[in-house]
Amino acid sequence: MKTPTKPSNRAQKRKAAKTKKRSKKSFAQITTVTKQHSLGQVWENLIKNDNVRADLSFQSRVRWPESNRKSYMTSLLLRMAPSKFIFASTEGCGVAATSDKDVDYYNDWKEQLVKYLNIDSNNRVTTIKAFMNNEFGLEPGIYNLQGSTIEIVEGVNDTYENLPNVVRQSLMISPLTIEVITNATRVQLSDQFRRMNDGVYLNGPEKRNAVISDFSTVVRDLATEYEKVFSCYLTPAEIGRRKVDDFIAGLALVSLHGSGVKITEKSLNEAYEDTSQESNTVWGFAKDFERFMKVFTPYINYAPNKNSVLDLHRIWKEYGAEGRLLNDAEGFFKRFGLVHTTLLQDSTLYEVSNGKSVTYKELCRSREGKYNLLRRSLLEGGSGDCRPDVTLRFNADQFFTAVRDSRRTFTKEEKLTAAFEQDWTTPEGKMIEIEDIYDPSEFQGGHIIPHAAGVEAGGTTTQENCVVQTKDDNQALGNNPVVVDK
Repeated sequence: MKTPTKPSNRAQKRKAAKTKKRSKKSFAQITTVTKQHSLGQVWENLIKNDNVRADLSFQSRVRWPESNRKSYMTSLLLRMAPSKFIFASTEGCGVAATSDKDVDYYNDWKEQLVKYLNIDSNNRVTTIKAFMNNEFGLEPGIYNLQGSTIEIVEGVNDTYENLPNVVRQSLMISPLTIEVITNATRVQLSDQFRRMNDGVYLNGPEKRNAVISDFSTVVRDLATEYEKVFSCYLTPAEIGRRKVDDFIAGLALVSLHGSGVKITEKSLNEAYEDTSQESNTVWGFAKDFERFMKVFTPYINYAPNKNSVLDLHRIWKEYGAEGRLLNDAEGFFKRFGLVHTTLLQDSTLYEVSNGKSVTYKELCRSREGKYNLLRRSLLEGGSGDCRPDVTLRFNADQFFTAVRDSRRTFTKEEKLTAAFEQDWTTPEGKMIEIEDIYDPSEFQGGHIIPHAAGVEAGGTTTQENCVVQTKDDNQALGNNPVVVDK
């Protein structure tokens, strides 16, 4: 018997290991029903009351301009719009669902009174709704309909409410072909979307958006919430192609792994996987990012480049990790804006690789790891001969509170010990009732030296700095020290 030949080098060994581990992909059919309805029926039964709605994980944010909308509605009238609408029945798919995730997914939509999920036709549906609400009109011109010749004039009789009766009637009986998916899992709907778009150019963010994972969900939700904020950095077309999603996804990688992380199609695709480290930790990033945006949004004009947002978030996060709070937001962002704009005017070249040197302005155009690190170094004054002029530098330290104790509240044991040492009397001379000492609505553990004063000033959460006070006295004190004879 011939002995199998072993892989002769590392590359072959890796390939052999991957082949061995790779599991066979399984496939299953979905169930669909195709029917034809009139525009009037679809409007009254589905679109008018939002009974059909898009799941944005299957749809692009791109919205047709008015010219496309006019063209589509005119095509409907002329029977020149044959493309199918593809919906998924929330009732049918919900009944057929077998996994808890799928059951919850379809039930969530049914609770919102959504009968159908729009898998492929969101622009058409939103266009019909806008037309019926008189937001735009048909293309002007001479129409030959049902033996009549009618002229449609822009601004006169082109909108739905002003259409001549023969035109309105002809439009409302226009046929629409609808294919309804009646049995499919959430994963199959995602697969359906991607297969429909085979041969259609989708960029990386659009493809990743259809992936089912916590990372995908968080990025999509944040992009939706802050789309208007980032509109100053991106064109409407870029926003439509999910470039906000792409930026937030990259910022998440930097937040989770540091400024030197590689942000590539490969690293982003891996982050979007359901079992990735990023998917497991992305909810913490979401809370952190929302806190940052609440502080940052009023001062957005001081960061005229989207990669500056990345720099600012990283600095803010690092100080926050030390328990420090931003206590002068306006000063922080103004100073950053001053140093940033000064560097933009500097023509000094900085080496980023062998044979390649760029200006600070060019550094701002990339979020590559070494660009992020060098940009940060220049902002803060550089190192060595990196930046010749360090008279103007961004020193963020002055805008944050002192380093605080990471532990904010006292334990029950510490409160009890403090009460004994105080002879069961608060510094304000009030009796401490033993049966109420652990009830925070009655008594609280206060810091003798305020927690906000920082660790170096003695604002630690330790037994020596603990004092029991009534809730009202503790909260009225704010960041002032407790006057106590201990």
